[in-house]
Amino acid sequence: MPFTLLHLILVAGILSASSFLQTIVGFGAGLLGIPLLLLAGFPPVQAVAVVTITSIIQSAIGSWKLRQSIRFPDTKRPILIRLLVLPIGALALWKLGQHNQQFVKQAIGLVLLLIVLVQWRLRIAAATKLHAGWEWGAFSTSGFLLGFCGMGGPVLGLWAVAHDWSPKRSRGFMFLVMFAGNIPVAIMHTMLFGSQVGWGFVWGLYGLPWVFAGTLVGLAAGNSISKQRLRQVTLVVLALIGIQATVWPFFVDRPAEKKSNSGQPAAPAAGASAKEL
Repeated sequence: MPFTLLHLILVAGILSASSFLQTIVGFGAGLLGIPLLLLAGFPPVQAVAVVTITSIIQSAIGSWKLRQSIRFPDTKRPILIRLLVLPIGALALWKLGQHNQQFVKQAIGLVLLLIVLVQWRLRIAAATKLHAGWEWGAFSTSGFLLGFCGMGGPVLGLWAVAHDWSPKRSRGFMFLVMFAGNIPVAIMHTMLFGSQVGWGFVWGLYGLPWVFAGTLVGLAAGNSISKQRLRQVTLVVLALIGIQATVWPFFVDRPAEKKSNSGQPAAPAAGASAKEL
């Protein structure tokens, strides 16, 4: 991906918006950021890398800011389950990427749509504690999605809103669990995809000031949002992004990515559609 002024502006805006969203609802940086980065022309693996490196910083900040609201026993088993399943998702992404990058984009779109449908149809009454089977199902799914497309957060959101937790406790839980998974997934993707992930990390480092700005504004705004409003915002955002991500590839046809000698994807030809999902 070329470092043009347009892309610098686009990445700054995308990362600011996605960081603001994640800070408000406790997740969403990947759901918003990855599809928009794909539309801006980033290949799937690189888009995931951009969001991963920024999410490491943001989830660390969020965990620290909300540390007094975090119940650490809540996070131990979820973190372990995600780490156990995460490599399976990363290997699935690698395997699909060997055949067709467009198929990877379509798969990510279908994942988003499935998340939206589950969020919309599944009504779980808020409880103090859920059955261990739900815990294993939720966090194994989250770990797979994190490794596959960097979108393990929505399942964490489902888990949090199914409990009678305060908004601060919910967001603190999600921040800490995400932080514990982001570093391992960055390492695994680097091992599997090499230099392309490295360039994504460079873009992510460029975006850190914009992540800080979005996070600080989101922390201030998030503390004033009720639990009911938090759920409503979450579902609306997921629905909009899921519809866009699933439908867009059927209307835009883009030729396969070509790689330059440096291993980076070549810039789109003039007049080509700047989309990846």
